[in-house]
Amino acid sequence: LNKLLVTAQFVKRLYDFNLRGGLIESTGGFGADYSKGPVTVSFSAFDFKTKFNEKPHLKFWGQANVTDSLYLMGGFDDVLNPNHDLDWFLGAGFTFTDDDIKSLLGFASFRK
Repeated sequence: LNKLLVTAQFVKRLYDFNLRGGLIESTGGFGADYSKGPVTVSFSAFDFKTKFNEKPHLKFWGQANVTDSLYLMGGFDDVLNPNHDLDWFLGAGFTFTDDDIKSLLGFASFRK
């Protein structure tokens, strides 16, 4: 389990939904996100070539934007496999735009 995993996905936006497909943790998979206002709920399904008596890896999570830059998230990982303990996670993070970084570094606009 101590190896580098890669995720690279193509996304198609349809109204409030994002449909995703591609590599998820170095295996083929797909997922979807539903966003309404400051809240997003998501799922991903991947790792379909599993060991004997195991089901594909399924992950559910949600994210709530508290402010324009701060978000909270939480969810459940590997919910289909009774052979594994149910993993849950909580987290928080910050998002930055180009304008945020410019103001932090004190740069003015580069336009003439």
